[in-house]
Amino acid sequence: QNKSLNSYFPELVDAIELLPSGTVLDGVIIAWSEDKPASSSLLQSRLRSKKPSQKLIQSNPIQFVAHDILERQGIDLRSRPFSERRKELERIMKEWSHQCLLHGSKKESDQINPDVFQQEMFEMDIVLNPESEKELQSPPLRLSELMQPTNWLHLEALLKDRREQKASGFLLKRLDSYYVSKDNEDAWRILKPAPYKANLVLISAQRIQGNQLGHFDRFTFAAWHENRLLSVAITDEGLVLTEREKIQAFINANTEKKQGPNH
Repeated sequence: QNKSLNSYFPELVDAIELLPSGTVLDGVIIAWSEDKPASSSLLQSRLRSKKPSQKLIQSNPIQFVAHDILERQGIDLRSRPFSERRKELERIMKEWSHQCLLHGSKKESDQINPDVFQQEMFEMDIVLNPESEKELQSPPLRLSELMQPTNWLHLEALLKDRREQKASGFLLKRLDSYYVSKDNEDAWRILKPAPYKANLVLISAQRIQGNQLGHFDRFTFAAWHENRLLSVAITDEGLVLTEREKIQAFINANTEKKQGPNH
């Protein structure tokens, strides 16, 4: 979608300001907690707030994980093989990390007295706002981890570990591939761990406020326990449009009671 997300993630905008001019990165925005990916529901709460409060930003932190670079200093790198682009990405992220340590966020650097800052830089010291120490320890931009499994068993073990860390899987790229944005299995593909399976009962469906399509988009599932249905999961993601249409038809044919937006 051609939609600007700047107002939703102001902390990310501040961090990107420290990248060199003419830089274009490719990556994903994910929820982040305790130095690992968090539940995507936390990201959804950020996307529902166009002007998030500082409290929301701190309670639901995010990260932009960069896994490719398209331009550096305005030069198009898409025709170069991924092995070269990865080196450029690592180089630019190292530069960005250095700038982040020196300047903090753009807002913090604007508050520094230039004369004092230059003098401190000359003496190889750093002027930082102590109140921002926690933020600087975990800036909202990071380089993707490069995994190199030695065989299929090793890859399966890595997938299992990523599932436990709430990551959705791996993005696989050929080292000699050029950059392509559309699905191209010769250049890249996404590898996900096999999904868990469970026998559950759909007990409620709801339309989230602002839904323009009219489909149900939040579902509550229950499991049988001692002849009782116990609610175990609520989800509003993971379904493509055709799957939602099938569920919509099933709900319309089997609804026993309506309560507000719930069926």
